Amino acid sequence: MIKVSAIYERSTGRSFDQDYYLNTHIPLAKGILSGYGLVKIEADIFESLEGIIPARLFAMTHAFFPENAELEKLFQQEGMGEIVTDVANYTDTTPYLQVSRVVSG
Repeated sequence: MIKVSAIYERSTGRSFDQDYYLNTHIPLAKGILSGYGLVKIEADIFESLEGIIPARLFAMTHAFFPENAELEKLFQQEGMGEIVTDVANYTDTTPYLQVSRVVSG
């Protein structure tokens, strides 16, 4: 299985609208990515344990695809532009993407 993760780093002065992200952006992404073999999508929202463990990230999204997914085609499609453009509606930080192969689980 292939996993594409969008990672949103937390930094001073940056904002992240968790409600929009979970209730609007994730369903938008799921709808678009489903046309490319999306198996499932998961979102992590990071929280701090004050004084013990700081949250270094706002959130991380994981989109899972079959091993044979043609990700190059996915990232060249018009729908990806819609997903990327929507990011400005919930954060002023720039997410970065990471592609990995799931080897267990």
